[in-house]
Amino acid sequence: MGRIHCVGAAAALVVACTAGPAAAQMVAPAVAPAEAKQALPPPPPLDKATVLVKGPHGDTATVADADMRGMHRYSVYVPWGGGHTYAGAAVSDLLAEVGAPSEARLHGPPLDQVLVVTGRDGFIAVLAIGETAISLKGQPVILADEVDGKPLDGKEGAYRLVVGGELKPPRSVWGVTQIELRTVK
Repeated sequence: MGRIHCVGAAAALVVACTAGPAAAQMVAPAVAPAEAKQALPPPPPLDKATVLVKGPHGDTATVADADMRGMHRYSVYVPWGGGHTYAGAAVSDLLAEVGAPSEARLHGPPLDQVLVVTGRDGFIAVLAIGETAISLKGQPVILADEVDGKPLDGKEGAYRLVVGGELKPPRSVWGVTQIELRTVK
């Protein structure tokens, strides 16, 4: 997956600037109105088919559509909404891009972590990291880019969080833009 861009904690502010004009305003130096014409323009926003994945130690990865297509794909059937089959990459594989433990390494202190998944509308869902391990849960948690064999529509966005085994969709975030792993202790 050569197209994923990762940076360490020291460069986290640079990545935060790529999140869009609002993030750029938080870290850009203040300029007087007269100097505003000379100020550099903010960096372009992340592509709509891009997800920012943040690790608990400041590592980040920007995952694009081509990266997602190169990952192992899973399908999850959901009974809600009339029943649909979503397909996409496992969230645990995305977390591995920022050094998160998975499967065999997911025991003890690493279980003190949660994922905060954010959609383009600001909606968030929180999952324990243990919920993302197929070996612990039996069903994958995926970042879906397809439903019933077709790309997601504009309402759902480029990516949708789908939690395998859930009978209702309250944590099924539409238009996922960011997945952040946080330590709770």
